Order: sequence, then structure tokens, then C-alpha cells
Amino acid sequence: EVSRPTGMHMPGIASFSFAPFPIPPLIAVAGNGRGFLAAEWVDEDQGELVLTLYRPSGNVEWIRRIPYGSPRVPAEVRDSLILEGAIMAEPVVARAQRRGTLGERSVRQLVDEGLYLPEFYPPASAIHLGPDGSVWFRDGQIMESVKWTVLDSIGDQRFTVKLPRDFQVQAGTLGWVWGTTLDDLDVPYVVRYDIR
Repeated sequence: EVSRPTGMHMPGIASFSFAPFPIPPLIAVAGNGRGFLAAEWVDEDQGELVLTLYRPSGNVEWIRRIPYGSPRVPAEVRDSLILEGAIMAEPVVARAQRRGTLGERSVRQLVDEGLYLPEFYPPASAIHLGPDGSVWFRDGQIMESVKWTVLDSIGDQRFTVKLPRDFQVQAGTLGWVWGTTLDDLDVPYVVRYDIR
């Protein structure tokens, strides 16, 4: 039994790595061993993103509560994600149906029950802890360009950065950000942006 699935989970049938939205808490470990960051929130439209920075000893360095108001996930986005999950799960569910272990539920019902789809977009979809102690967190909405909010080492907000949607942040500081992206042939390459 999976106690805390991080993807699409159908008890007694299968688990899939399909997870369109993050499930809190998000954790980021500093590459230089200086600690780790945890991000948590309550799944509601008006809430708080709670960032907690821990030192290697386990002591809390600081906690920041950032209010947010996330838009509702549109019905067409939910339906599209359920359809994508159903396509992925259909062969496995068909085998379970042939064994007679499913009952009367359809693939769509199983995906709807087993896929974590919050009512509102999460306040963060990724977090990073930079080598200079800076904190980067990515907005949870699905947009063409992605907004990253950057805090300094004491937890004060410094700036926001908009990056291309396909740019995967690997490391960032208050002065630069490294990441990977794909070219026209889907070949990955490394990019560095200086922040001014």
C-alpha cells in the first residue's frame, strides 16, 4: 500500500509517476551542505506559502509566510489532465478489468480519484536553495513564461525573474542562474543568465 503517493495512484491496481501538480512539502537541499529548505501550503485560494530554512544541525534559521491568492484550475485543464492520465492508465486498467478486480468503475473515474488535482493552482511548483543562501521558488501556474521569486539568505524578497517555460533551473544565486533547456531537436543544453 502506498501511504503518500506522489503521482497518480490507483489502490490495488497501479501507481504512475504522472503528477501535474506538486504535493507539499517541497524540499530543496543546498548543494554546499549548508542546510535545506521546506515549502508547505494549504490547498485553498487565499493562503500562505510557508518557507522554512533549516541548518545542517536541524535548527530553524528562519520561517517566511508569504500570502498568495491562486486562481482556480480551469475545468478544461482538469479535464485535459484526466484524459492524459486515462490514456496512460488504460492498458493497466484493462488488465485489471479482465481479472475482475475493478468492479464497475471506469478508467476516467479511477484517474479522477487517483490523480492529485487541486481546486486552485499551488503557490509554488519548485524550490531551490542557492550556494549563496538565496531561495528560489517557482510560481505554480501554468503559463508561457515562468515567474521565479527570489529571496536573499535572510529570507527577504529581493526580486522576481521570468524565464522560458522549458528552462529548468539547476542552480541560482542573487547574481546568476544556471539551467537546462532543449533546442529545436530536443537536445538538452546548459544556459547561464546573469541577473542585473
